[in-house]
Amino acid sequence: MNTPDAADRTAAREALVRQLLARAGANAGIDEAAPRPTQPGELQLIAIWEEVLERTAIGADDDYFALGGDSISAVAVVSRAQAAGIALTTQDLFELRTVGAITAALADLSPVAPPGASRSGAKSRPDRIRLTPLQDGMLYQSLADPSGTTQLVQVGAQLTGDIDVDQFSAACQTVARRYGALRASVRWDATGSWMVAADDVVLPVQVVDLRDVPVMAQPAAVQREIDRDLARGMDLRSPPLVRITLLRLADDVLRFLLTHHHLVLDGWSQQIVLRDMLDLYDGVDPAALPAPHDGTADHRTWLSGLDAGGGTSRWRELMAGFRPAPLAPRPSDAVSGPRAVTVPGPIPDLSAAARRWEVTPATLVYAAWSVLIAEITRSDDVAIGVTLSGRPALLPRAGSAVGMFIATLPLRVRPDPGEMLASWLHRVQRGRVELEGLQHCALTDIARATSTVPAAGHERLFDTIVVVENFPEWVVEGTHSRRLAVSSVTGSVWEGYPLVLETRIGPQGSILLRADASVLPEARVRTLSSTVHALLEAMGTADSVADLRSIARRHLESAGDPGRAPREARRQVVAGPSADEAGSA
Repeated sequence: MNTPDAADRTAAREALVRQLLARAGANAGIDEAAPRPTQPGELQLIAIWEEVLERTAIGADDDYFALGGDSISAVAVVSRAQAAGIALTTQDLFELRTVGAITAALADLSPVAPPGASRSGAKSRPDRIRLTPLQDGMLYQSLADPSGTTQLVQVGAQLTGDIDVDQFSAACQTVARRYGALRASVRWDATGSWMVAADDVVLPVQVVDLRDVPVMAQPAAVQREIDRDLARGMDLRSPPLVRITLLRLADDVLRFLLTHHHLVLDGWSQQIVLRDMLDLYDGVDPAALPAPHDGTADHRTWLSGLDAGGGTSRWRELMAGFRPAPLAPRPSDAVSGPRAVTVPGPIPDLSAAARRWEVTPATLVYAAWSVLIAEITRSDDVAIGVTLSGRPALLPRAGSAVGMFIATLPLRVRPDPGEMLASWLHRVQRGRVELEGLQHCALTDIARATSTVPAAGHERLFDTIVVVENFPEWVVEGTHSRRLAVSSVTGSVWEGYPLVLETRIGPQGSILLRADASVLPEARVRTLSSTVHALLEAMGTADSVADLRSIARRHLESAGDPGRAPREARRQVVAGPSADEAGSA
């Protein structure tokens, strides 16, 4: 679904409609009278589907998503099929969608290739690096999104000064040759999914001359180009998964736009790439730059060395008895691409409160967000998604690695009004620290290890994530290189969650809330933003969790927030895109 082909998008939208109807009503869009499969391979697959999806009388032409299938159930379907010797992949399931189409595409359902080989018999190569659990989730989201925009990152900045488009383009090409992530594409087969780095690629650089557009009309023209770029989507099989757009606004003013898929770069890596681009444009000898470091192989080795079995057992303990609660139901007619609303704001100085309670400022952010989520869901037991950098100090040159290393995991928090703030904050911090040793676990596996999540998968553990951006920043608002001044820095990404909190902590810190407008209207997002700001301000003076809960409640009620669902309306979260995907911009 990542190509901008209109037919593909139409088919995806129709599939999503069927999926929503199936979840809202009884078997909508499913023909119960469809002919039963007659081929042995079809019978095997149909038995697996009926077991996992807990349905009967499935026909060969029934759509997987219309039957209620989702990313969690896909894991079970694919693993059971492969165990039965059927070379089914998640990609096959998502694109072909019916038993009949899968059977036809896989011919006589050849056995699964052994580890290290593809269906064609090709052996594993050093340039094929397995995707992390989080990247697998991002891949799912990208394939399932009819708009093709989920997990596409756009970073923009105005560059003023000595502008030479040809030289800037050349600097971008040199940076692409330095890092495998900028030459990468994605491959998947019966044995898994990989990132593959090409030996050499030409980084797409598009130059658009807007100098003849009146100055007052230029902002609208720039936004049209940004929207047009986003609508192009990205073909994950064709490297690179990065492109540049240069918008000429004046002889000495350039609007720079870097678009990349989140699969290849995290926020930390993005800063390294931007730094190198400016340095090379300034004329720095490439040999004088910090030596390029991929780090992906080291990272995967580290992940594989963590105790998978122990991780699953620990997650079972951590999430025992947990019942997810939704922020808000998604409208039944919300079948188009996501419409993001963003609300930026300042962040209070958290240093004094952090010293008082002997916790990190990030802990205060997680705590404030947990209290807010508890109040708007009327729950005393919540889980928020927390993004980890995936760069442990024990990995060589972890801070200079370029690629995708982050992980997003559930942090379960119980904001008990009867607990004193000091002990509660320390519990929150210990919970966050423990996640460092559990980031090798996929969210689908965590969900299945959690007794409250059905095997067929109709829920996700959380529908909001918190990203604390504490990585080095070389290219930010106000940066000056020898030839250019950087201003009007923007960044956007759609992670697939209804609500995301991004924070930067420090003197130049900020809060940014990003939400799905079809779930949370802008007025409510603004209320949530002001409420979390009030909670953070209160961290230095409050004494108990009850104090924070009271502050949040009063703030929401004074704003007339309509979203505080009554307790009797609580229900478990309807599954959207896989919760394996997320990250920072």
